[in-house]
Amino acid sequence: MGESVRAAWSAAAGLAWSDPARLHHPGRTASLVLDQARASLQASLALADADIFFTASTASALTAIFERLPHRVVVTGAVETQITLDTAALQASTVHVLPVTGTGAVDLSTLDPSWQPQLAVLQVANAEVGTVQPVEDLSRQLAGVPMVCDATACLGRIVLPKSWSVLFASARDFGGPAGVTIVAARKSLGWSAPSASERGWLGGFPDIPAVAAAAIAAESLPAAWQAEASRAHQAIADLRQRISDRIPDVDLVGDPEHRLPHVLTFSALYCPGEALVSELDRAGIFVASGSACTADTRRPSHVLAAMGALTGGNLRISLPLGFDSQDVDRLAELLVDTIAKVRADVGY
Repeated sequence: MGESVRAAWSAAAGLAWSDPARLHHPGRTASLVLDQARASLQASLALADADIFFTASTASALTAIFERLPHRVVVTGAVETQITLDTAALQASTVHVLPVTGTGAVDLSTLDPSWQPQLAVLQVANAEVGTVQPVEDLSRQLAGVPMVCDATACLGRIVLPKSWSVLFASARDFGGPAGVTIVAARKSLGWSAPSASERGWLGGFPDIPAVAAAAIAAESLPAAWQAEASRAHQAIADLRQRISDRIPDVDLVGDPEHRLPHVLTFSALYCPGEALVSELDRAGIFVASGSACTADTRRPSHVLAAMGALTGGNLRISLPLGFDSQDVDRLAELLVDTIAKVRADVGY
């Protein structure tokens, strides 16, 4: 989190500590801060035609969404997050999981009209390999079926599709705190907050400081996000090329163009991913290995498996907002030496 986001969290923690359902002055103050943050997020994320709700996690967001939409028959993709796949399997009677192409995009040629789905759940882009999904095309083929879109890692990074019915994403994706997931529901759905919620917080006592901090993080997006996304897209393109040119036996995955601008995943043969992470960590470069789409990142990636890609020795690089180009250059050089060292250590 940036300094302004931390300051907003601290200020709200001192000011909006009371229950926003109470009618006394501290309660009204808390409700005012929460309402203002909600309105700010709605404006900053250009969601004027949607009602905004909050919850503590993707899991609770999905549960709330499934509870409020017909979901007996669901269509989803093979590279959705594990929590999405698990929630669909638990909530729906029938789940049709669409396979993906080698780049990780859902293969719509496998969609069968006879399924008659009541709900479609599809990520805007895959956070693990970056590939943008054909949300608009699926929506056209399933005309009238509500479209639930996971916008993880997408807000402030790419232009969102227009055909979603419900959209959700974590505030940490755009520089806000962990512990706040934003749920946007089109006003045409006619959603209202459950009676147990307060000011749009779904489930439990609202984390008002976290919501206020998320609103401040979102306010910085509209003016600069497109230039930042363009810069990140070029940096990742350059990094992909340098890896391909200088490191043998590497499998670069995901669509090279139709992708999140800041994400790069690749697998290096004969090279344990955990060892790569540890070596780069010692050099002050923090990357990830394993699956980005499951709570247990030590598990082999179901995303890479669905794509038919290598699941061992994978490394996932995600450029933060405001990244330093010199750090990317340093990473490119470190990867060459680090992969060579780790391979030598395992006898390759």
